[in-house]
Amino acid sequence: MWLGTEGGGVSCYDGARFTTYTAEDGLGNNTVQAIGVDHRGEVWFGTWGGGVSSYTGARFANLTVAEGLAGNNAWATGEDG
Repeated sequence: MWLGTEGGGVSCYDGARFTTYTAEDGLGNNTVQAIGVDHRGEVWFGTWGGGVSSYTGARFANLTVAEGLAGNNAWATGEDG
């Protein structure tokens, strides 16, 4: 279970404990407004001001307006196709 927060990053609950990830870990921004999982199991986070972050279980990758994203405030995620 993934949980987004306002200013505290994102937490993953494995049924026994929480692991929290923040911008210090590579997340685009500590305010996470949307979470989605694609067909490969990659987790996507829509952030406020930090664009979209993806997490493979090993590291974060970030997409912002510098990479062509329309804006750095992402309110929703959804897989196409």
